[in-house]
Amino acid sequence: MKVSTCNRFLPEFNKTVKTSALRENIFLYLSLIFAFEPKIFVKYALLNYIFIVGIVVVFLINIYIYFKTDTKISGVFVAIIIYRLSFGITTFISRGDIEVWGYISIVLMSLYMTIDLFAHRNLKMLLNGLINVLTVILTLNLISGILFPDGIKDELFFIGIRTRFTEVVLVDIVLTLTYDKLYLKSIGKKSCFIIFLSIFTVLMFWIATAVIGLSCFLLICLFYKKIKFNKTTFIHWIVFTFILEILIVHVRVLDNLDWLLVDILHKTTSLSGRTGIWDNAFPIIFENPIFGHGMVDNGNFVPWVWGEGEIGLWQAHNQWLQLLYDGGLICVISFVAIIVVCYKKINQNKKSVIRSQFLIFGIIVFYIMMIVEIFSYTPYFFVLPFVMANMNNAKVCHKISREGTR
Repeated sequence: MKVSTCNRFLPEFNKTVKTSALRENIFLYLSLIFAFEPKIFVKYALLNYIFIVGIVVVFLINIYIYFKTDTKISGVFVAIIIYRLSFGITTFISRGDIEVWGYISIVLMSLYMTIDLFAHRNLKMLLNGLINVLTVILTLNLISGILFPDGIKDELFFIGIRTRFTEVVLVDIVLTLTYDKLYLKSIGKKSCFIIFLSIFTVLMFWIATAVIGLSCFLLICLFYKKIKFNKTTFIHWIVFTFILEILIVHVRVLDNLDWLLVDILHKTTSLSGRTGIWDNAFPIIFENPIFGHGMVDNGNFVPWVWGEGEIGLWQAHNQWLQLLYDGGLICVISFVAIIVVCYKKINQNKKSVIRSQFLIFGIIVFYIMMIVEIFSYTPYFFVLPFVMANMNNAKVCHKISREGTR
């Protein structure tokens, strides 16, 4: 009996496809691992060097793929470049930390290209990769906290200092819920583990910012059926977070909520000294509010007394004040523009908006947390808008209702 040409070549074809998929998976995981360098590795020269070289190689490979496949440069990628240049030039002129600026710029551009390329090819594989890598990072970080309660070195845990856990926790939760929304009919076992791991981490280290962030995210999720999205709803939420910024940072309304801060969260109305830091930051920022001063070492520019009366420099502990210092008003506008451009890519498609609801809620919560913390020096926050920008590529395995229920 004759064997058709198609049947004879089918096993070889399947082998080629499997090999290609394996290579893609390896490249995806390496790209994400190098983008999410654990902060503790900075303390070890060889490990730090490996991650720097690794992300540069990934960046160059992504550039090569873009040109080879004639991939169109998106508005999001342009927005990222404008954002980085908005304070890169000032950093160079003022002789700031141009090396770290360049490194973070490469990380962000490489991360976006990886997400963009894989989202177009296989969004499910991309989400799985992101969730797996972040979950491993969270797990190793928790282990480091248990084994080294005061930090592995210089108060640094696997991810970094205690407050850095917040962004990894929230991003991982948002991504796993988004995955379940697209591909499962209910919350999966992996999501239950991630939520437990995240809550245990937050409570073990008692990270007040994370407690507030997760509480806000939970409240929004509980009432999300009543939130009807249109083309401008997301922008309205962003404006609302800016109003909160003004009320808390400038008007200081929290002075009237000492019962919540002191009795429940065990914080002071100064938010662990943040109001004093903000007061010290204002006159420095207003010296050049349009173009800023450029990025300095670890973003530390605010004089503040810490330790036993020792005067040192701190970050602004407020995202918008930090951006104003780094690149002025232009930097703030370009930072917000990234989110707006990402949302614009999906807001014409109601199905994509519904599928992106957890991502949208996560971004809103991040904007709330930005009042007391900064997230622009690490790549984790940017994962949410980058994934959101590619939700038009989602292939859903089951019907999702207009209200967003699974």
